[in-house]
Amino acid sequence: MIDFTGTNSTSNTSEGIPTMNYNITNTTENSLNLTGKLRKIAKALRDSNVEAPEFLLQDLPQSPSAAFNTIRQLAPEANTNHLAAAAEAVINGEDPTEHMHNYAAWFNINNLADAVFEASRERYINTLETHAGAITESIRKTIFTPALRKLNTLVKNNPGKQWNLDAAIKAKDFAHAELIDKNQHIAEQLHLAYQLRAMLYTPEAFNNPTGTLTTVGYKGKIQTDNLQWWVQITSNGHTPHLPTANEWHQLHHSKEHAKHREAEAKQLAELESAERPGLMIDTLMHESRQ
Repeated sequence: MIDFTGTNSTSNTSEGIPTMNYNITNTTENSLNLTGKLRKIAKALRDSNVEAPEFLLQDLPQSPSAAFNTIRQLAPEANTNHLAAAAEAVINGEDPTEHMHNYAAWFNINNLADAVFEASRERYINTLETHAGAITESIRKTIFTPALRKLNTLVKNNPGKQWNLDAAIKAKDFAHAELIDKNQHIAEQLHLAYQLRAMLYTPEAFNNPTGTLTTVGYKGKIQTDNLQWWVQITSNGHTPHLPTANEWHQLHHSKEHAKHREAEAKQLAELESAERPGLMIDTLMHESRQ
């Protein structure tokens, strides 16, 4: 699985279209952890100037107590001691009904704060899932595509160059080393795009090169934060992309990619079949020595 930090792991390929998998739980620890994740998403979307529904750009209440304070700001009536006001009205020979209505309305303000805290998270998750595709398209438009365009221009203007900073310094090609350092932000922007998209889906989403490249046959470590890696894959004929979940699913199950996976599976099965007799003999010899 691509974890979008430049490494791979070996999980099974997900066959379904990825969605959100955040769970609303009642435990304080899990609730606060979930809220922290959602607030992190909101901040990332704001900082990246990604087009998204306004609600997704707002910070959620960090806790029920924060929701309580918001309620008190929105409803001045919640700040009044209505029971004391009702008692004062009776003492003065006045009708306490209105005060008692307000007292009944705000008596369970803590329950309302809990409900606001939970409902805001649930609404955020539902809104995020509904708009995940459109937000991914916005990430692609505002971050990924401009950075990829800069990368292609950089390579075109510097043909035959390697893009390893340490190698350039070792070769004392300081002008090129400076150029590499100056353009590292291109890789950082491309990497950011994948990180932002990863926030919108389950951790199992885009768990193969199809989530990063349109072309089949890529082998090796995916390093989206490395400028040299980007130059190498584009120079080797691979086409980078940042698909939505639906686009990724369609490409992953396309005829070309399906045939490639079948061929790989067949090759692996043949290899395992060829190695198995030797393994069995070695096992039998090992058992005979015991």
